[in-house]
Amino acid sequence: MLEQELESNFQPVKIDLKEYALALEHIESLFNRLCCQKKLGEQCKDCALMSAVVALKEFAKNEEVRAVERNLGFNLPR
Repeated sequence: MLEQELESNFQPVKIDLKEYALALEHIESLFNRLCCQKKLGEQCKDCALMSAVVALKEFAKNEEVRAVERNLGFNLPR
């Protein structure tokens, strides 16, 4: 019952991709500083959290390009 109520009230959230990318850069920066403080060095880059942040940044960048392409009406060279 709760699941049906949630589905019927679901409203998609619009995300500002530039703000999203900036937030991810901030998270990455904080995480890098934490790794430096803990002296993890290269191990930091292998961490699952860091991999997720990098993947999310790449996703945001790709979505931003797609939004521009939709506005232009054609695909940009990659």
